[in-house]
Amino acid sequence: MLEDSHSYPNQTLHSLIENCITHWRENNYEQTDEKVKKNRKQLAQYIRKFHSDANTMTSNIQDKISVLETGSPILIMTAHQPNLFPYSGVVRKACLIFLLQCELEKRLKVPVISYFGIADQDFSDDRWIRTSLLPDISRKNGVLVLSLDLPNKIALNNEKKPDIRIINGWKIDIEQWLETNFLKIRSFCSENKINNLLKKEELAKDKFDQIWSVVVESYERASNYADFNAFFLSTLVNESWGYDVLFSRFSESQNVFTHEYNYLLANLKRYQNSLKKTSVFACVGDKESEYLPFWINCKCGSKSRVTPIVKEGILFGYSKCLRCSESEYVNLGKIEKPDVSQIISNLSARAIPMLLLHANGLDLTCYIGGIGGTDYLTRTKQVAKDLDIKLAPISIWRPYDRYVGIGQLSGLIELNRIRRKTNNIRTKNVIDVVEAKICSIYDDIKILENYKSELLKGYRKGEIKKSIFKKRLNKTIYEIKTIKREKNLYELSHDLKILKNVPKVINLIPSIIDYAINIGLKNTNDQWHNFLINNGSLTSEVLMKSILNDMDEIVNFYKEELNVINI
Repeated sequence: MLEDSHSYPNQTLHSLIENCITHWRENNYEQTDEKVKKNRKQLAQYIRKFHSDANTMTSNIQDKISVLETGSPILIMTAHQPNLFPYSGVVRKACLIFLLQCELEKRLKVPVISYFGIADQDFSDDRWIRTSLLPDISRKNGVLVLSLDLPNKIALNNEKKPDIRIINGWKIDIEQWLETNFLKIRSFCSENKINNLLKKEELAKDKFDQIWSVVVESYERASNYADFNAFFLSTLVNESWGYDVLFSRFSESQNVFTHEYNYLLANLKRYQNSLKKTSVFACVGDKESEYLPFWINCKCGSKSRVTPIVKEGILFGYSKCLRCSESEYVNLGKIEKPDVSQIISNLSARAIPMLLLHANGLDLTCYIGGIGGTDYLTRTKQVAKDLDIKLAPISIWRPYDRYVGIGQLSGLIELNRIRRKTNNIRTKNVIDVVEAKICSIYDDIKILENYKSELLKGYRKGEIKKSIFKKRLNKTIYEIKTIKREKNLYELSHDLKILKNVPKVINLIPSIIDYAINIGLKNTNDQWHNFLINNGSLTSEVLMKSILNDMDEIVNFYKEELNVINI
């Protein structure tokens, strides 16, 4: 059975801190070996380059890079692909890892580095790479989708940044989303004699302007799509929050791990056997063991899986590009002593080896994973054990945040409107009532549609004169339209769509843009930080305060409607 976030042992900040301290002490990390020191110094170069490119080289970042260059600090890590305006699960990793850094420094009295790796060589195919969501009750599936068309099978750092017209289009979409949802809220406030909404509208728009300035700055500095998203994230974390979390691109930092790749290749049989053993528990698929632990980058901008071939004691890698199908053989040296040093700059780690390389090469004291990678992390732990690689404690923090957001409130206002038409019954029962009404209307329409079919048959057989056929047909069509109009079919269908969208709107884990508008960038982080300090649970929901929280009538209404839908 696969582990999820609730089955990881580190379910609280306190337990995570204690396990990190235990791991560090038991593994004698007070004496960092020379190989690790060398790797860390090299990593510092790529970190410095990233922050220089992103314009996030604060004085605190400079100080932390200098500490990393000594080679001896505690190093804790997280990583993610550079998603478009990422959802909270990505951004909150930086909050947790920074707080863990501070707590470990207090407890152990030694410097701690928190490091965020950007998987900029991931493929463009993943949905979250190219889409970002905001709650919108009136749209399909209850979401406004900000999206970008990208070619499949292209590494993100080889994909150009969007045309400025697309960026401007997203801005217009969000501004219209704000106006549409505030229109519903204005009507609700007017009906219920609630004041002071105008100030909230102005505040929300001001907060949107603040985060959009980050978007524009990141766009102007980026030379490709991966950097656009990575610079956006770094600016939020390093500038808006003031954190000294260090970032680098995997496409550059992979050059650190020559020795670690060689170790995996020298133990290829053990590596493959471990993957075979764990494949029955994972979603990755049992073909993972057929490939070497890395991709080879192709000139077309895509990547190639690499299949091992041993011939006369020499290990070769056979690669075939997933996009252009170009193939090649790469000589990796003697099977007992392989060497990737000549091709290291052209490699990118596969999902499971990624953490193995970092754990073995950097001596991590913690890794913060993501809910979407639990199958990889589960397999990685077993493979690390089979290969005698020390894996640090792993934790995940991806709860639901609950707050009175503009899109969420608009959805509940619509729910309340429909419930009032059906005697204020609960959501599920409202859906049943509306569906029953729609079915009844279609039953009536079906009778008339069947009559139309009989008319047509009679006309084709010559049993009905053309003039009579037309008269009866037009009358039937008119009766169908009348039924739809008088029984409000279109309104009922719209209401049914709204009702089914309500849980989607409320349970959506939206883009960080939703947090920025409704809560504020810095305030979002402050509330996450305070929750971790005061509660510490890594699995519980987080109740957050938005810009609407001082409007008691709205908050009370919000809670009442949430209770109706059992959330």
